[in-house]
Amino acid sequence: MEGKALVYEPPNDAVDEFLHRPLSPDSPPVVIALMDEPVPGSLVARLREASVAASGRPPMLVVWNEAFRAALKATKDARVSLKLPAPTSVSIRLRNVAGVLRGSDPSLKETCVLVTAHYDHLGVIGTGEGDHTYNGANDDASGTGSVIEIAAALASLPEKPKRSILFMTFFGEEVGLLGSRYYSRHPLFPLAKTVAQVNLEHLGRTDGDSVPRLGQAKALGFDYSSAIDVLRQAAEEVGVQLVNDKEHSATYHGRTDCRPLAEVGVPALTLSIGMAPDYHLPSDEWQKQDYDNMAKLARAAALGVYRLAESSEAPQWNGQNPQTERYRRAREEAAGGSGVK
Repeated sequence: MEGKALVYEPPNDAVDEFLHRPLSPDSPPVVIALMDEPVPGSLVARLREASVAASGRPPMLVVWNEAFRAALKATKDARVSLKLPAPTSVSIRLRNVAGVLRGSDPSLKETCVLVTAHYDHLGVIGTGEGDHTYNGANDDASGTGSVIEIAAALASLPEKPKRSILFMTFFGEEVGLLGSRYYSRHPLFPLAKTVAQVNLEHLGRTDGDSVPRLGQAKALGFDYSSAIDVLRQAAEEVGVQLVNDKEHSATYHGRTDCRPLAEVGVPALTLSIGMAPDYHLPSDEWQKQDYDNMAKLARAAALGVYRLAESSEAPQWNGQNPQTERYRRAREEAAGGSGVK
């Protein structure tokens, strides 16, 4: 491959803005991202995802070598030659883990509400002294544990809701939403009969300046669908406030496991307190979780999910929000243009 390359120098905290920026048809065939420090694994995953997305974005070379950065910045007309070894592939088997609570209504039990979280994290990174185990207690054992507890609580009810509820924990969120993307292509319930997805992420930590108060959670994709009305009412009844993080809602909605389901038309949102101070660090450990608050959030989610599954009316995308246009089109295609009952 020969030709000009676009050299971009984003700070690490601005990469998402770049990934969602549309590129013109005459964009260069390669993008070189010059980072000012080593890139964490989750950021590499998002860069890789942007490089191979169906949108046709060009491949991206991520560099944080200081000598390379200095050489490029020293001239306006640099020539770069890159030799890459042949790619290698290793086959591994990964699984989404699912459980179904069958609905009670003869017709509506063929539809479902999807409740999800991701069970993967970053693994073991680095060598030498110090802690190299990235436990991911908040990200996202808090969500996975909540899915399990919600499933146990709703399964114990003497009367089951009208619709079925599909509980699922995804693999591969940290390397590009792989598990949720797989499920969006291989659903257990037809997509047209999946009336909503409630995804749970970062529910355990209440410390740090960037984290909301006790008894409060962000709904990412807050004003995307009518599902929020049901969830807000249910949350208020157990003393939890669902808020709209207007600054970050769209960005973080696109980075969580609700995005692949939204892209195939399922009204989807994520409930989250927010990132902890040691996001994607080995110090994200179980001792720092606020379990009383987590249980409160899980109760709010459980009641909201039950109400969604009990209602004979399916949530609808918000037609007044332009950000949902492609999701609405996907919903119409999945439902054959007739909607979902």
